Amino acid sequence: MFESMGEQSDFLRQINNIPVNAQVGQRVGLGINRPIASRTNTEEGERKTQYVGDMSGDEYHAKQTNFDTHLTYRLLDSWAHVGNFGMHYISQVLKQVARDQLMIGWNGETAAPVLV
Repeated sequence: MFESMGEQSDFLRQINNIPVNAQVGQRVGLGINRPIASRTNTEEGERKTQYVGDMSGDEYHAKQTNFDTHLTYRLLDSWAHVGNFGMHYISQVLKQVARDQLMIGWNGETAAPVLV
């Protein structure tokens, strides 16, 4: 299901989305924090390599987020004539879940307490 949600958004397909097991941790990945291109006059000195990786710590806190939906029997009965209604419905649900993930990812700085 995780993979199919990511496939519902062009943006989610293009970014690194790595599932984690730890609820709290440091970001996983490697970034580059500056240009790599350089010029050296090799008649005056040797070329020198440089480490350009950026593993600065971005801590994450994974919070439970539920995506609960349901269909009533009345609605199912009214759409019974559409043979693949279930596939259409789940496709729309997965697209909205992907949009919700983007919204949470871009705007989620805090997590509200769980409502009972």
